[in-house]
Amino acid sequence: MKTAIRHRAIAGLLVGLSLPGTLLHAQTMSFDQVLQKVVDHYPSLRSTEYQVEKARQESIKVESTLGWQLNAQGGVSHDLSLFGAPSDTVNLAGSLARKLESGARLSLNANINRTDSDYAISPNLPNPATTTTLDMQYRQPLQKGADNPDFVIAKDNAAVQQRLTGADRASRYDQVATQLVDIYLGLARVQSQIANTQEAIVRSKRLKNYIARRFNLGLAEDKDRLQVEAQLKGHEATLQTLKQAQVKQVVALNRLMGREPQAGLELQQPQAVFEHDDMQLLPRVQQHSPALQTVNGRLELAENSIRASRDARKDQLDMVMYLGNKTNEGDTPAGGINDSEVVGGLRLEYNRGLDRRGFDAQLYQAQLDRYAAISDKQQVLEDLKYNLASLLADRDNVKQTIRAYALSVSSEQKKLQDAEKRYRQGRTDTDQLIQFEAQLSAAELNLELQRIELLGVEQKLRLLTGQLWDSIQYPALNLTEGAAAQ
Repeated sequence: MKTAIRHRAIAGLLVGLSLPGTLLHAQTMSFDQVLQKVVDHYPSLRSTEYQVEKARQESIKVESTLGWQLNAQGGVSHDLSLFGAPSDTVNLAGSLARKLESGARLSLNANINRTDSDYAISPNLPNPATTTTLDMQYRQPLQKGADNPDFVIAKDNAAVQQRLTGADRASRYDQVATQLVDIYLGLARVQSQIANTQEAIVRSKRLKNYIARRFNLGLAEDKDRLQVEAQLKGHEATLQTLKQAQVKQVVALNRLMGREPQAGLELQQPQAVFEHDDMQLLPRVQQHSPALQTVNGRLELAENSIRASRDARKDQLDMVMYLGNKTNEGDTPAGGINDSEVVGGLRLEYNRGLDRRGFDAQLYQAQLDRYAAISDKQQVLEDLKYNLASLLADRDNVKQTIRAYALSVSSEQKKLQDAEKRYRQGRTDTDQLIQFEAQLSAAELNLELQRIELLGVEQKLRLLTGQLWDSIQYPALNLTEGAAAQ
């Protein structure tokens, strides 16, 4: 094989899968295209989109609590009046009420009551009598419930819950991407071993042909021919084992993408693996981190719970005002009556729970949740910092190792070339030539494995910073598909 072709294959920049009789025709895709297909197919990822939409609806539910509420009732009854006279009563009542953002409550009330007694209680009282009341009532909390904390906190909690659901979605996406990166790197390693073994086979065949010519001329012994034959068979057996491992990696990738198990696949070279400014890495890691988003959400929920507990602990003191009109009409022996009067009033309502232990315990529990969230946030921030530092250190170490192995490969190539020259001159034996070829092959393989390791570190950095998702489209919400699956 040509060195340039082997280099691209081993480095994992072009991972080709085309095993005759095992895999179908290979489709060429970049790593990001593979990731997009995984995102489009993976059922558990699609389900997170429904959870995000469900969380978004919670804000609408909270907003609707400030809407107008209509209440109506009506009925008839037969009973004794205050003076013991049998009477029939027809009553109709209705109200239209809503809670304002300020915490106050506004209601419009109407009531119609018609009473018909069997005999008149007094000649001055109408019988039947119709009483109509129309009024507006306004209730303003002065302590508990002032500024409508229930609504404000519920609205904040709905927004926090939406962010928490988004963080859970991001966490699941990162988990799948981590699995995909591992399979991709495993596939690249297997392919590099295949390319390395194929080149070793080429060397062994070349040496075998050379020994065969020397053997025919009586210049090589039979043991030399047997040694190189055994080496060649060993390489061919290794190649078959590696190809089977390659197929398993392809099937694993196809499963993630929802493709046919035996569909072939070629991974293209990434155009820009990882672009970054080291000074901006940690803020970007923190901005992307689902774990940090989750713990921040927990902290906000705990603080909202503290606010709600403190409000619940207050005494209830409400100011209630009402203003309206009351009409009383009907017939009397002396004539018809139709009285109308403007009515109104102002009152204060006070309520206090004498046992405060429940409120104190609720407040203390919310404070404990806050302390726990703060501690967890410190741990998450520390973990993110050290994870980033570890990957950056790995990247630098791998680069140094690559340079060292590149020098080693160059040295091994020179050593093998010298050994081949001395072998043709009869100044060394086959054992040493085979040994030097194996050492060169091992050095080349180690170099390419380190290049794959560098690619893996860069992909993990892309994942940690969220750069991996910059070009990926999340699946659209499809309610029709969910209904069809029922």
